[in-house]
Amino acid sequence: MNGSQTDFFNSSHTNSSPLSAAGNNFPEDFQVSTKQILKAVAYVAIMALSLCGNALVLVVVKKNIGGRMRSVRNYLLTSMAAIDLVITVGSMPERLTRVLTNDEWLIEGALGVALCKATNFFEKLSLSVTTLNLVLIAADRFLAVIFPHKKYFTSRKAFAAIGLIWFLSAVYCSPVLYYGGLLQEHDKTLCKVRRFFPNWKAWYLLFLVQLLLTLVLVVVLYASICYKLWRHQSQNKIGARPLFDRNRAARNSKINRKVLKMVAVVVIAFYVCFLPYWIGWVFCSYYYSKLICNDTYIFVVIYLSYTNSSLNPMIYCAFSESFRRAFKLVVNETCPWIACFRGTEVHPGLPPQRMTNIIVELSLNSVVKIQGQTTEENRNNERRTSCNATQEL
Repeated sequence: MNGSQTDFFNSSHTNSSPLSAAGNNFPEDFQVSTKQILKAVAYVAIMALSLCGNALVLVVVKKNIGGRMRSVRNYLLTSMAAIDLVITVGSMPERLTRVLTNDEWLIEGALGVALCKATNFFEKLSLSVTTLNLVLIAADRFLAVIFPHKKYFTSRKAFAAIGLIWFLSAVYCSPVLYYGGLLQEHDKTLCKVRRFFPNWKAWYLLFLVQLLLTLVLVVVLYASICYKLWRHQSQNKIGARPLFDRNRAARNSKINRKVLKMVAVVVIAFYVCFLPYWIGWVFCSYYYSKLICNDTYIFVVIYLSYTNSSLNPMIYCAFSESFRRAFKLVVNETCPWIACFRGTEVHPGLPPQRMTNIIVELSLNSVVKIQGQTTEENRNNERRTSCNATQEL
């Protein structure tokens, strides 16, 4: 995704030396090809989508739009939105400039070194925080389904868990922050981590193990959830429990299935977007392969990994009515000229069902009032007709 990613795919070690001179280093005879412009436009598009979408997620949960947004699940999704914003602001602009300058680093000196360290750190931090967040989301769903009558994961525990995974991820990724630096290679300034990191193979291997273990844990938790929901559905069909209990269990099972669909799509989207990058990470860092370690594959997998940051808000909107209504309200208030979001107005302090009841009640009152006015007008007309007839007589 950034300088460190190019480091994974580039095994050249020739004609390189550390760089410490100050100043700017804009390439001579700077020219931009059509291919570079198209790549830059693609990055700008996902940057805009990620900024708008993830900012919306933070706003609707913070303001509790609709009165139903403050839940453990949504707090965990907010953590993912926050880390997606970090990678969007902290790493994507650097990737955009590297596309236009053929991977050359433009800023030198202390500021250039600091930015190089930060962009590499943000990229690794986002991977670690996101994978651990996915485990927390899976654990929350697991506890909600397996123990529906007990609340093990409270809001306070959710905040503590979120803070802990951010802290542990930052500590684990601190070597990237320490070893990141600039070097001069073939008359180009490059931002690298691996060249300055003595034990980079061991560190990256542990990082890959973490990613693999979290994937296995998430799969096991969701498999257990699916099995539990299937058993509930089978028991309801058999009718082993009283009718009231079966109806309540059916409602809970329906809600859990809806939530499960959304978070499952979030998990699948993440691993689909990042699996090709991890494959390139392994084959270009440990077992060099020309089939994978080429410019086309590198761009596609890096771009695909960035795309994940813009997908999650779309998934929330597609699968969650609460998020969809809240997004519409915020966009209505912020950009009233967007016609596609001006269909329905939702009061921020009332849940959707309450709003529906109010609308129906107002509609019925209006109908009764109109009917009453019509009846009164008919009576007045009859009186006037009678008076006119009397006068004619």
